[in-house]
Amino acid sequence: MEEAVRDAGSRMTFTHLKIREATPEDYPHIAALQARSWQVHYGAELPEDRLHGDIQDSLMEKWLAYTPRAGKMLLTARAATGDETLLGFCAVLPRPDPYVDNLHVSAEAQRQGVGRALLAETASRLLAAGQTCLSLTVLKSNARARAFYAALGGVEGEEMTEIFCDVEVRTIPVAWADVSALERLSDRQM
Repeated sequence: MEEAVRDAGSRMTFTHLKIREATPEDYPHIAALQARSWQVHYGAELPEDRLHGDIQDSLMEKWLAYTPRAGKMLLTARAATGDETLLGFCAVLPRPDPYVDNLHVSAEAQRQGVGRALLAETASRLLAAGQTCLSLTVLKSNARARAFYAALGGVEGEEMTEIFCDVEVRTIPVAWADVSALERLSDRQM
């Protein structure tokens, strides 16, 4: 089994990941990762008091209420070395078509293939269930995420205004009409 190692820049590099369906034991870790991610990436859009304070408690309530059902998917990613640290997660809702409601990767695991691996596994599971498309929305100001989705073949739609955490924000829809290209990402070396 390959190991996670730190390079000279103290970044984690993962040569092998373990991706699995989340369990209730994962929910506190998912809430904590999502809160940290929002604090880092949504500061330009959400007020400071919304990003701190009870944000982790609010997210914990959300995840503790999560109920798996047909069409829903909640995947977690960890290093395959046995380290149980949550590196990222992807939540998909069925809506009329599959929709990525959340995709978050820990700061130390970003740019290491974790998000790509989560989307590739999501695509694989969707295809196995007879689904061929996938969509999400991203904050217009989140240039890094938009570039990531574009690099994976996501096609941006028209800018929209949405209410997010009681705040009006500008978002961009991103869609994949055929997720088979995303599934093939898993064939690439991490």
